[in-house]
Amino acid sequence: MILDIIEHVASLLGNDALLSECATAKQQQQAYQMSSEMQKLLYFVNSVNAELARHYFPLSFTNAVETDVNGKIMVNSLQRKPFEIKSVEDCLGNTFSYELFPTYLQLRKPNTMVLVTYFALPLICESVLEDVECDLRVTEKLLAYGTAAEYAMSKVLSEEAEIFQTKFLSLIDFAKQKFKIAKMRMRDWV
Repeated sequence: MILDIIEHVASLLGNDALLSECATAKQQQQAYQMSSEMQKLLYFVNSVNAELARHYFPLSFTNAVETDVNGKIMVNSLQRKPFEIKSVEDCLGNTFSYELFPTYLQLRKPNTMVLVTYFALPLICESVLEDVECDLRVTEKLLAYGTAAEYAMSKVLSEEAEIFQTKFLSLIDFAKQKFKIAKMRMRDWV
């Protein structure tokens, strides 16, 4: 829940007023009305999550769609708005070449059912009571440090922002390394 991330940010910043507001939000749940400070933090959580999805840990989606009589797939026919197309394949795994235009993909296969795999940004959360949509490698701690860095920058706390940003980047590196598949050298036979 985003509220847990904001609570983590409040403890990083040593902000007792924000910690108190987090406790109030947990108690009131649906009746809770966000303060301007909470709205700002919600904005920063969404911003950091989008940055992570675009540059480090993309969210991948696959949709089955049919090309029209001209071989076009309208981008708005996909469930999400893609920022990068990963592949276009048929159900047997055969890859199709395509041309990307602002509003559609052009294939040379009219009236064909294809699987479009693409990267898209996470949904924007409207409330601190929602769960954030992110890659499995993105942890609460990672989002908290990124959010704390953004918040500190907005308050012109340069030293704190630099500390949080450094920690944020090191957590990104750690998350990238943590899930890499180990490669073993082939055994040499004598």
